[in-house]
Formats: sequence, C-alpha cells, structure tokens
Amino acid sequence: MKMKDTLFPSDYKPFLQDILTKIQSTRYEMLMSVSKQTLLLYWDIGKMVSEKMQSANWGAKIVSQLSKDLQTEIPGVRGFSVRNIWNMKKFYDFYAQFGICATAVAQLQSNESQLISNSAPVGAELETVKNQSTSVVAANLATTVAKLQSNENQIFINCATAVAQLETEKNQTTSVVAVNSATTVAELQMYVYDLITNIGWVQNCIILEKCKELKQVLFYLCQTKEKGWSKLDLLEKIEQNYFENHALAQNNFETTVPQTLKAQVAWEFLDDYNIELLNSDQPISEKALENAIVENIVKFLHEMGGSFAFVGRQFSLTLDEKEYFVDLLFFNLTLNCYVVFELKAREFSPKDIGQTQMYLQLINKQVKQPHHNNTIGIVLCRTKNRLEVEYMLELAKDPMGVATFNRYSLLPEEYAKYLPSEEELDKRLSEFIPKNN
Repeated sequence: MKMKDTLFPSDYKPFLQDILTKIQSTRYEMLMSVSKQTLLLYWDIGKMVSEKMQSANWGAKIVSQLSKDLQTEIPGVRGFSVRNIWNMKKFYDFYAQFGICATAVAQLQSNESQLISNSAPVGAELETVKNQSTSVVAANLATTVAKLQSNENQIFINCATAVAQLETEKNQTTSVVAVNSATTVAELQMYVYDLITNIGWVQNCIILEKCKELKQVLFYLCQTKEKGWSKLDLLEKIEQNYFENHALAQNNFETTVPQTLKAQVAWEFLDDYNIELLNSDQPISEKALENAIVENIVKFLHEMGGSFAFVGRQFSLTLDEKEYFVDLLFFNLTLNCYVVFELKAREFSPKDIGQTQMYLQLINKQVKQPHHNNTIGIVLCRTKNRLEVEYMLELAKDPMGVATFNRYSLLPEEYAKYLPSEEELDKRLSEFIPKNN
C-alpha cells in the first residue's frame, strides 16, 4: 500500500473518478443519440411506406415483403418485423396529420447545420482571446452559452393554444395552417419532437396504440419522460385511465393556490386512488383503510405519482390543550408543502371540509416552516356526490380536494359527463407542460 502511495500522486484517485464520470456520461449520451437516430429512421421508413401506399396504391402485402427482404439483406438486425413496420407507418401518420415531426426534424437539421457553420468563427474567437484575461474569456463564453440556452428554451410552449390550433386546423389547407399557426404550433412541434425522442420506441408505440387524441398522447409522453415509466408502468397507467383520473380530480386549487404553483399542482392529485383491500366491495372501517394504506405505503406513494414523502399516521396536533389526530400526513417535494389525507370509509359529507380545514390551519401554524407553501388537504372517501363536493369546495378558503378510493379501475360511463370541457383540459395541459419563462 505504501509503495502505491509513493508511485501515484495523492490526487490521482479524484482524477481517475473524473475520467470515469466523463466516460459514463458520454456512453449515456451516445446511447441517447442512437435512440434518437433510430426513432428518426423509423419515422423515415414509416413516411416512405405511407406515401407509397397513398400514391402508388400499394397494398398490405408490400409490408410483409418489405419485412422479409430487409431481414434477408440485413441479417441479425432487429426491428423490421411486419408489426414494427406497421408501427412505423402509424407513428408517421399520427404526427404527420399535425405536421409535427416533419417540421421538427427540418428545424433540428437546420439548427445543427447552423451550429456547424458557426463552429469555425467560435473557434477563431476562442483562439484570439485565449491570451486575454480570464474575465474577458468568461464574458465572451457567457454570451455564447446564453444564446444557446435561449434557443433550447424555445421548445417550452403554451401547449393549450397550440393543441387547439392543431386540432382545429389539421383539415384546413396548408397555407391557412402556416399563417395561423406560425409560432405556437412550430414550438409545439419542437416540444413533441423532444418528448418522442427521449422515451423508448416501445413506449411510443403503446401510447399511439392506446390513445387517439393529441391531448392524451401529450400527457402520456410527458409523464413517461418525466417519471421514466417502463412498458409495464405505462400500460398499467393507461389501463387505469390515468389521464381521465387526473382530469376528473375535484379541488379548489384554481382559487386557493398561488399562481406560481398552479402549473405544478394541476396534475399532482387524482380523482380516485387505487388501494389494495381484502374484499374491497365490503364495508370497511377507517382504521382498516388507514392500515391498508400504511402497510402498502410504497405502492400508495407510487400511485400518487412519486413526488410524495410519508411523514406519519395519526399525526398529533394540539389546540387549547385538546389533541387532534391527522389520519395521514405527507410532504410533496414538488410543491414544497405538507399534504393532509383525511380518510372516510363512507360517502363524503359537507362536515368533512370543516374538519380538514381545521387540520390545515393547525399544520400551517404549528408544523409548516416559513419557506414551505401552505398545506393542502385531501378528503379520501368511499363515494361522493360530485355536485355537492363542487359546492363545498367553492366555500373552502384553504387548498383542498375530495377524492374516492377503488371506485373504478375502468372509467364508468356515468363519469363521462363530469369530464372537464375541451377548454379546461387545454388549460390544465398547458399548466402541466413547462414554459419558457
């Protein structure tokens, strides 16, 4: 050991670690680059097949022959099965109707060409200033980086307006679309390109197979990228109507949450939570409901989306020497606030709002730190009258929501009438997607 110490400088190990970190980072970037290039290849193949079927009236048999020939000419290369070629065509057809991928790829190629053409002047500038003072070099580099960051941030958009324009205009003439959608739609196209090239091909195929509307597609693309959903995770969420479950959530956040938080809080809570219960169709006590959640706390936290940390059960609060107990207390890392879950193994009652509001006030005064946002309350009940809940939430002054548990694994038809309007969904989706600030 002493010999090694004499042979190598003391700072060798940190030096080695830095190189290993760079290697791992570069390998990851290379894998991501390959994934993006594969998606663009599939896009091009899908485009070529789709156009031939339209212009030359080629039938379905051509796909089978194409698959066979590709696998013969490129033996051992996976990804060219009959089913996958059909997926490529579907991938192209869906986004082509909105002009998304084609414009995005063209813009990307244009940006890359511009970057290459600018590289020589930038190199010359660096060569010129390399002997100048460090402060001058830093100032010049800062300006260059700021320009690059400004361009990159353009992918973040007002998605509501863009989606509405796309869905309204997709059947209009190309010239009308170009005039009406010049800015927001172009930005949306770039944003969607960023999403589809940052998740796996299998996940892309699942989303297009299961979702028919652009709003749903965007939602699941965003969620998959943000939360790193696997194939099984994504299938489970879609089968559980995760998008509709978010859209149906009843709360008063629009009037009780600061504007700076609305973009984040919009999709943090569900209308119905799936809780593992024995004989779930039988009556259950609140204690048994609480036990079921705590015993499966990891799964419940996953159900809530991954931004919650469990603080405790029967969390004690005092007021005028009287003790009160919050059923379940969480902390939301994204919203930087405590979240109270008050459990009711029965139908929602208006008095539940008053009780939960008192807990929120006590948490805010006794537990919340000055840098935390105000506490949010969720009443989790067996059933609810949606109109009654809506009325009571309007009266509540604190941020609150009312949800149910195990009411549906498949969205019941009777809930369809309660789904938000197209305008409201557009608004919520625009709040969910980050914007250029």
